[in-house]
Amino acid sequence: MGAGNDAKDGAGLSTLSSTLAVLSLFSAEDPVWTAERIIERLGYTRPTGYRYVRELISAGFLVRVAAGCYALGPRIIALDYQIRQSDPLLKAGLPVIKDVVAASGCEVNLIGLYGDEIVTTHQQHGVEHLPLSFGRGRPLPLFRGAGSKIIVANFTSAKLRRLYAAHAEDARANGMGGDWESFKSNMTTIRRAGVHKFVQHLAAQIA
Repeated sequence: MGAGNDAKDGAGLSTLSSTLAVLSLFSAEDPVWTAERIIERLGYTRPTGYRYVRELISAGFLVRVAAGCYALGPRIIALDYQIRQSDPLLKAGLPVIKDVVAASGCEVNLIGLYGDEIVTTHQQHGVEHLPLSFGRGRPLPLFRGAGSKIIVANFTSAKLRRLYAAHAEDARANGMGGDWESFKSNMTTIRRAGVHKFVQHLAAQIA
């Protein structure tokens, strides 16, 4: 059943969710979509799909880049600027990040947990100015990379169990445990250490 099922159109929250689902289609690999492709991918009826596209254009979330073709719009850029100015994690973390970069010369990313996604919110370049794959706005793998592992390891037991149930294969593929008990044990080890072993190694190198 398509996300844009007409039966949902009368419910405000469902309509909002269905409208915003359009934005989730856009990516660096696929930045331009036609209305027809949007409708086909999300299973909307034509009137519903075109209405959602018009509303997103009106709000500045989409722009028309060619006949029948759309890309993300300037409202998203404005919201990103607003987040950069007001994000409490960024405001508190930026001075610390700059000190770490000055002391180490390394690239440093600030990452945060938003729902079930771990997202880079700031990238501070070091001496080599490396083009890191997971710069600002890029969701990180849940079980790969020191930052993600440290955040996940500090989830409550109930949330950790739900996360493992939903992503067990991913956890196994990244060497975090082939079953719930081994996964939980790995997370407990990281949490008790207070830091991932890669960060411990890096700190020793800097010292």
